[in-house]
Amino acid sequence: MKPSKILFNAWSNIGFNRKHLRCEQIISARFCGVLHPALFPDVRCRDCSKRVMPSNAPIREPSQIRKACVRKLQAVKVSEKFQAILGRILGADWTTPRLVEMVITPDGHLLGRCDGQTSFEAFLGEAADLIRNIHGVATVAELDGDEIGYMVAKVAEIKRQR
Repeated sequence: MKPSKILFNAWSNIGFNRKHLRCEQIISARFCGVLHPALFPDVRCRDCSKRVMPSNAPIREPSQIRKACVRKLQAVKVSEKFQAILGRILGADWTTPRLVEMVITPDGHLLGRCDGQTSFEAFLGEAADLIRNIHGVATVAELDGDEIGYMVAKVAEIKRQR
């Protein structure tokens, strides 16, 4: 049996039809490795009919993905605090003072250290809210799955620093 048939059967068993998924389900499955563009080249969102995973899309380097995120997110209007967080995640200087380091505490709080400070004095919110906000701004900025994955992976790196 072909790998694509095996994966499709696995998805069918849990109630998904590969041609009728929502964008966020496709993106989630793609990051889990279940839905690979080479195996499912013509998956479209059931809500917007947008082709979510083009089969001929080139593989991009992380630096290319980061630059695309920066370019797309610069056009989106967000709060100054969230702009500082996004700037830190993407390595861009968007605010003054610049957020130079972030940590996620064991209880899930996001703390930041600004330029010139010696300790993490800035409370930035909850880590779960950050992930939710990244997904929200991704829709507005029209980030693709690779770009969302890059940003979420950067948050995971911050989490691992504990």
